[in-house]
Amino acid sequence: MATRNVVLSQHQHELVDLLVRSGRYQNASEVLREGLRLLERRESEDAARLAALRDAATKDWSDLADGRYDDITDDNLDGCIGQLGARAARAGWLMVGYRLTRVAQADVIDILAWSEAEFGEEARKRYETLIANGIRDAASSTSDVGHITRPEMGEGVFSWHLAQSRAVAAGQTVRRPRHFLICRREEEVLVVGRVLHDAMDPRQHVESQQTRD
Repeated sequence: MATRNVVLSQHQHELVDLLVRSGRYQNASEVLREGLRLLERRESEDAARLAALRDAATKDWSDLADGRYDDITDDNLDGCIGQLGARAARAGWLMVGYRLTRVAQADVIDILAWSEAEFGEEARKRYETLIANGIRDAASSTSDVGHITRPEMGEGVFSWHLAQSRAVAAGQTVRRPRHFLICRREEEVLVVGRVLHDAMDPRQHVESQQTRD
């Protein structure tokens, strides 16, 4: 078995000693091997999430190439998202400053349907407002603040988290938004390719782990 010298911080050294004394591990080597196994598992899970995210991006931009999208004026954006919510509630809807791919529309329907099923009609309506505000904010931001570039998903692609738009929904605040938009610009039009849950984003898991560390 290969050997390697490892330098630990004082806190890590004390943690290794504590785990060995607990009887769960026979020695420090077992503790470190278990840590590496957990790291390997996390790396594998993050790679799977990234692959799923790339697959999601492939679906949304292929919608554009195949003409599966709807152009929406700013005046109609709130109505559009509301109509998708009504569709999620088993009602009908009819959908150019924004372009939503059909896959993105299906995402919104799924999100709003789940919101209504779990928390009721009022919660769904609050999330409708939040999504519309998020799309509008992502399009109107005059700087890169709030935009996260996504080169792994294609040229010019960026994400916008709905948490950045919740304050705009006065009196209808969503406490902990858990979704983000995948977007890119085509001249003056903001294209929304997907609306995804945080669980689809490997960066969310990396950042949360760094925060705990």
